[in-house]
Amino acid sequence: MGIIGNFMLGRHLTQVASIFEEVVSSGELPADEDLNAENIFASLSLTRQAQVRYRMPRHLNAFRKFSPLVITQELIKNLSIANQSRRTRRVFAYQLALWYLVKEGVAIDLERFEALHGFRS
Repeated sequence: MGIIGNFMLGRHLTQVASIFEEVVSSGELPADEDLNAENIFASLSLTRQAQVRYRMPRHLNAFRKFSPLVITQELIKNLSIANQSRRTRRVFAYQLALWYLVKEGVAIDLERFEALHGFRS
């Protein structure tokens, strides 16, 4: 992908992170054992849930144009920037977004990411 493709990827990542920041701001995430890709948006108003469910497939399709490794790498970069800026809500939003995108098959989990990059604990 070229400059425009990278720009569009960044735009979609920002929009998805903003959605998850709304979820985090609602303060009502399902318990870990109950958390799944279907109920992650349950704390939002019904109207907002409908909007998210309408828009999310477009974001997912845009992410599918890139390798899951690239999606995870870009999310980690954005998460790092948010962490350096002490934007804790945004950091948590990026973590939730990564979890969701892994569940949707457009990103890879951190274990696989670390294995591919040869990171060691």
